[in-house]
Amino acid sequence: MIDLGTGTGILAVAAARLGATRVLAVDLNPLCVKTSKRNIELNHLESVVEVLEGDAEDFVEKAADLVVANSHFEVLKEMVEKESFRKTSWLILSGLMRSQGKDIKARLERWGLTVVKEWDGEGTWVTILVSATPRSVTSDR
Repeated sequence: MIDLGTGTGILAVAAARLGATRVLAVDLNPLCVKTSKRNIELNHLESVVEVLEGDAEDFVEKAADLVVANSHFEVLKEMVEKESFRKTSWLILSGLMRSQGKDIKARLERWGLTVVKEWDGEGTWVTILVSATPRSVTSDR
């Protein structure tokens, strides 16, 4: 599992607690990296979770079964265009306003990926679950 834009590392901790054997957590913000590392230590997950400082785009080539990316629209647009990113079995993309989410969904569908589910947060923000294999589209609003 790769957590791009990890923030506090909470999703990395959750993934490790739920059975992920290797987790990479990345953030550009040094304070987020420091906070994430501390949370990993507090949960005794140093052998499972690696926290790195860097640009999310620099890590999209890494192989993973699941990538969660909470980032800016421009960053997510660039990631979606990379073939290695689109080969990930499961993607969860967040940090998008509704109009941006529509754009990202169109890009994903153009590449043959399937939006499995989307969540609409407070009528403004969207989170998208994507599969590299065909599935039906549902919406939970």
